[in-house]
Amino acid sequence: MVPLTAVAFSAALKHSIQLGQDQIVEFDKVVTNIGNAFDSRHSHFTAPVKGIYLFSGSLFAQGGNTVHVDIVNNGNAIGYLYADSNQQISTKTVVVAVEMGDMVWMKHRGDQIGKSLIYGSPAEQFNTFSGVLIHQLG
Repeated sequence: MVPLTAVAFSAALKHSIQLGQDQIVEFDKVVTNIGNAFDSRHSHFTAPVKGIYLFSGSLFAQGGNTVHVDIVNNGNAIGYLYADSNQQISTKTVVVAVEMGDMVWMKHRGDQIGKSLIYGSPAEQFNTFSGVLIHQLG
């Protein structure tokens, strides 16, 4: 029997950033990092065990901007977020099977270069990225 592993992370953005082509969203506040699988320096998650994971992201565009962000697993999009200047917050939750060592992150899709500013402030952290291991496999 494989010992159970606790894995959970939640990160947020405390400042506004202009996203470039395929740029990783760099979250600068780690709220939770149980199991230390979220790399705060590079803003990606590396699965410490094979399992079924839930990942979730939220996206809030600065006024006058349109932003497309993907949740990706090893470079392949598994979730899509869209926000525009109409004060909308986009959210996405996905449940996926992930292999040990797989990397998951959020990145700009790159289709609105120059108009892809996402809003953040220390008090209002609308842009977030979270994940949790639901069930460990094998």
